[in-house]
Order: sequence, then structure tokens, then C-alpha cells
Amino acid sequence: MVEEFPPLNGCFPTFYIFMFLTMGTAFVFRLPRVLKACRKWWCDTMPSQLNPNWEPTDLSDIERRQKDRANYTRADFTSNLIACHQAKFVEVKMALLTGRMGFASFYRDEEDFCLGNGESRLPPPAGSCYRQIYTTPMQVLIYIMTSGLMRTAFSAFTFACATGMVGALLAEVRTTIDKNKQVDPSLESEDWYTLFLMNMQTVAGIMDDFKFLPTFFITYMIGQDVTRWLKWLQTMFCIQGRLHDVGLIIASSYRKLNDPLVGKQQRQMLFKWYRYLNAIHYLAYFKLDPRIGTSPDQVVQDLRTMGLLVDSECNQILLASAKLRDTLVSWLGVLWHDELERGWVQAVDNDVFMRKVCDLRAILATLADMPDMQTSQLVRVMMVVVTNILLSLALVGYPTKMYEETKQCFQFWPLVASYLYYVCYRGMLHVMFMLDKGPFYGKGDCVNVDALLVSTERFTFHVFRTSFQTLQPEFRCVRKPGEIRPLRENLS
Repeated sequence: MVEEFPPLNGCFPTFYIFMFLTMGTAFVFRLPRVLKACRKWWCDTMPSQLNPNWEPTDLSDIERRQKDRANYTRADFTSNLIACHQAKFVEVKMALLTGRMGFASFYRDEEDFCLGNGESRLPPPAGSCYRQIYTTPMQVLIYIMTSGLMRTAFSAFTFACATGMVGALLAEVRTTIDKNKQVDPSLESEDWYTLFLMNMQTVAGIMDDFKFLPTFFITYMIGQDVTRWLKWLQTMFCIQGRLHDVGLIIASSYRKLNDPLVGKQQRQMLFKWYRYLNAIHYLAYFKLDPRIGTSPDQVVQDLRTMGLLVDSECNQILLASAKLRDTLVSWLGVLWHDELERGWVQAVDNDVFMRKVCDLRAILATLADMPDMQTSQLVRVMMVVVTNILLSLALVGYPTKMYEETKQCFQFWPLVASYLYYVCYRGMLHVMFMLDKGPFYGKGDCVNVDALLVSTERFTFHVFRTSFQTLQPEFRCVRKPGEIRPLRENLS
């Protein structure tokens, strides 16, 4: 019988401690998301301080804009801490979260490109490697500390505290029954207590019988998401391969690169091909990699600032802003036939070139359609529902299943068991959600497409220029009147 409210004797103090821990950890766990939502709302409602007609004219402007785009998700404390010590374990993750791209760090210059082999400047390296593989125990530990799995571990602590509340109530029920029997030995309370425990154990039995369904769902869905994630990587490598094929065909078709009469013009045309191929590769990740963004105007302006498109080409391609990538691919065919009519490329290569261009367009479309190739949402929602039902049953079932009839209000092993139970099931759900976001999400299993972009550009750079010899001074490339150069290069 409760003589005061709220009750403060028996196991109720332990219950209150676990209740406050549950509420406190849940609040702390949700606080960063609430603050992020408030900050986003504030930024959306406040008027922008930037000039709407502002255009970047320097490579540093691209770096700033890519950093702003990458700020859709922020690096966690442990990632920043490790990055400060120049550890290589998080370089791919930090490249995505900070917006670094070596591909956008320099200007492509026609005069420099047309120099003899060994005289031109090599494109700079990427900001990080393509993908990091963790093998040693220390690397695996660092990955866990810097990934979203830590959020699962923190939320599992909240779940364990809630389990402690249930365990304290069970201990209080047992203590109350013993006290009532001491006051009135004739009180037949043993039957009520036995019935109560039987009902609680029934919940534990339901939990044991029910856990097969969530396990089956999670196993199936993770298998599907892993297959889809690997297809992302396969498609990206196929795009790189098709670009290499097109580059090899183009490089082998120009036969007079060192000719005193047309060598300069053919090298300039190779530079145009060089610009188009790299621009297509960059646009392949438009609306996929957050650093590249989702605005057609901004991505075209970035290509202009990097020297991959000229002003007239920017104006022309923006007329097809809904199909930037496909329009630029069509320019390859137009340019090839123009060169074929001039007699600068070999007619025997026409068939294989057009087939490779069509293959390139197809694989680019496959990558663009990957976000829509997800598993059925009905199956996904049902899996989340049954998993949460299982965890709700475990909240009551584990304290009952592992309850020890002692006078202690704190049950240690049910807390440990429920913590591990939550980590396993919610952790697998988290893995599934991270894989579902694709390889461009900085807090998941991510890759850095900057490594592919730089690798392809260096391949094209060397293949196109492999037969270049030093031209005589009178045949060197002359800068066109009014040609735009980046501000950083002018200052240097």
C-alpha cells in the first residue's frame, strides 16, 4: 500500500534514478538534431547576405562553395579530433565532410596543355584515396568511433536505463508482497504474485518466438543494400572505363600532332576533347556528390572557373539545364563528325567511337538512376515496425527472463543483455540505412569520387600528350583575345 506520493521508499529511488537517466540521455541524444533543425530554419528564414547575381571568378570561390554544400552534415567530434592529428584513417570521410576536391583546385590552360611532352604541368593529386579499408583492430575501433554506430551505442544506453526501470519495478513488487505477508500472514498474495510473474514470462516467451521475423527481414534487407552499394562502385568504375576507352580512340586518331602546319590546331582540338571528357566525368556525380551540388547554374559556373567550359559553351549548355550531362555527351558525337569531315581523325575509328559514346551515355544514365533503384518501401517500413515491436517486448521480457529473486533493486545482467540486444538489432538497422544512402554519405561507408576524377584526368592528360614534341616558337599556342584567366593565376 502506498502511503505517500510520490513513493520514496523501497526500490522507487532506483526507479527514479533510471527514469531520469532515460529521459536525460534521450534529451542529450536528440539535442544535436534539434539544434541543427533550428539552425537550418534560421538560415532559411533570414534574408541572404549574398548578392544573387554573384558569380565565382577564382578557384578559392569554388572551394568555399563546395565546403558550403558539404555542410549538409557535420563531422563528429572524434573525426575532427583524429583529423587534427593528421591521421590517414579518416581522410576519405573528412574530404566529403569538408568539401575538399583536388579536381577543382587548378585551372586547365590550353597553352600549358599544348606544350611538349614533359614540359606541361601535371594535374595535382586528389585530396584523398578513393576508399579506405580498415584491417587492424585499431583502425576498426577508429571507424566505429567516427561512424554513426556510436549513435546506436548511445541510444542503447537509453534503452538499458529503461530496462533498469522495469527491473526496479519487479523488485519493488516482490518486496511489497513480502511486506504484506509479514503484516498479514493469512493474506493469500502468493497466487497473485505467481500470476503476475507468469504474465511477465509470457511476454518473454513471445519475444523469443517473435525475434525470428525481424532477424529474417534485417538479413534480407542488408543483403539487398550491400548488393546495391557494390553496384554503385561497379557503375562508377565502368564510367571511368568508358571514358578511358573514348580517350584512347581519340588520342590514336590524331596523326599530325607534331606537324609544323596543323600540329598546333590539332593539339588545341585535343585540349577541347580533354575539357569535354573531364566535364562529363564531373557532371556524372551532379546531384549525387554533395560537394558538386544540385544547381545547374552553379555546376556550370564551376566548370567555367576550372577551365573545362568556355563562356559560349556555358551559355549553350544552360539552355538544356535539365539534361546537362546528356547534352555534353552529344557534343562528343558532333565534334567527332566535324573532325571527321576535316580529315583530322580516322574514318576507320568512326564505328567503334560511336559505340563507345553510346556505352558511355548508357552507363552515365545507370549511375543517375541508382537513387531510384531502392528496395520496396513497404518491405522496409514493415521491417522497421517489427524490429521496434521486438525491442518493445525485450524492454519487458529481458528484466523478467533474467530476474533474480534477491533484495537488490538493481539488476545488472538484464541491463547488459538489453544493451547488447538493442545494439545488435538497431545497429543492423543503422547499417542498412547507411548503405541505403549510397557511397556519397560522409558518415557512412563512403568513397571519394575526387580520386576517380583526378585519376581519369591524369590518364587523359598523359594519353593525349604522349606523342607531343616541342613545337617551334612560331607554332606555339597564342592566347585568344579576351580569354578569361582565374584571379589566383593572374595574381601569381
